[in-house]
Amino acid sequence: DYTLLVPASTPDLMSGTITQPNNAIVGNNTVAFTFTNISTSTITSADVYYQLDNNTPVMQGLSSLSIAPGATYTATFTTQVALPSTGSYLLRAWTDNPNLAGNNTPANDTICRSIVTYCSGPLSGNYTINPAGSGTSNFVSFGAADSALTSCGVSGPVVFDVSPGIYNQYLIIGTIPGVSATNNVVFNGNGATLQFNCDAANIAVVRFMGTKHVTIDSLTIKSTNASFGWGVHFMNNSDSNTITRCNIDLSSITSTTSNNSAAVVFSNSVSSPNTSGNNGRFNTISYCTIKGHPTSGGLYYGIVGFPQTTATNYSNNRFLYNRIENFFYSGVYWTSGNRTAFRGNTFTRPTKSTLTTTYVFYLNSSSRSDTFDANVITNLYGGSPTNA
Repeated sequence: DYTLLVPASTPDLMSGTITQPNNAIVGNNTVAFTFTNISTSTITSADVYYQLDNNTPVMQGLSSLSIAPGATYTATFTTQVALPSTGSYLLRAWTDNPNLAGNNTPANDTICRSIVTYCSGPLSGNYTINPAGSGTSNFVSFGAADSALTSCGVSGPVVFDVSPGIYNQYLIIGTIPGVSATNNVVFNGNGATLQFNCDAANIAVVRFMGTKHVTIDSLTIKSTNASFGWGVHFMNNSDSNTITRCNIDLSSITSTTSNNSAAVVFSNSVSSPNTSGNNGRFNTISYCTIKGHPTSGGLYYGIVGFPQTTATNYSNNRFLYNRIENFFYSGVYWTSGNRTAFRGNTFTRPTKSTLTTTYVFYLNSSSRSDTFDANVITNLYGGSPTNA
């Protein structure tokens, strides 16, 4: 299908996208939107408006413009929009009267966007994640908490206490303004389950994207899909994070496709677990239990990745005292590691009966200065003793 746009012979503008506010907060927010000149005339002036819900519209006149036919312009309002409290709002923006010529095609002037505010300023202190909770210190989902972190940032240490239960969602954490080794973020899972029906487009239950100084403690991280699931994915320089005392449960997966299942992934791709990049340094995965399907395929890799672009870059990731159960191909498949520590981990397949060539540790592409200490390899062929 094709859309044919015929330029108007008289001045005409078509609104495009509301670009600001990007991460809205309670209080004042800048408003900006784009529009395109769809006429044969150069646009030298126009009126632009925005309106929050049913409030009085805000108008601003633009002059001394020079928008050529087919060109796009971003209008930024000098009057900010005031959001009185957390919640959802409807924001409209539109153009009018280009070159003082009136409104040629009203149908293409207006665009709308829903915006949600999760916070009024940087987070600091103790919060809860509880679907049945209320108040300014409670978030009803992991996604709401994450949106507040990335929208408002932090000004001190932050702790989220998760109410026990099952949360059917995935968690993608990006860059958090203000975070540091002192002003860190902790999710206390308290035995709750974060689970998602992963697929090829959304393969990770938890993804760190440029995330730093975040700890996830005592949470079950689970894929419910039979074909797809990554437990925790690190990418885009996600540094100094900790996953501890968690259950990473991929026991539903029966697929033996290499890209489809892995418990811990360091990769610069959202679809391949082995794509190079500066994906993560100084991260710690400790005291976790990683589970693959008890008999069939699945959990192709326990731990897999490419923590840095080359092995000359220090990565300093640590895998300490974890238990990796019933992996299919490789317990650890590690590329370009440098100063990685694998200490006290147990690798076992007590019930696995669908088997292929097996590697407990597979190191690739110039890995160097990695430490292997007191790891236990036991009962690899418990489900198929004749293959031992």
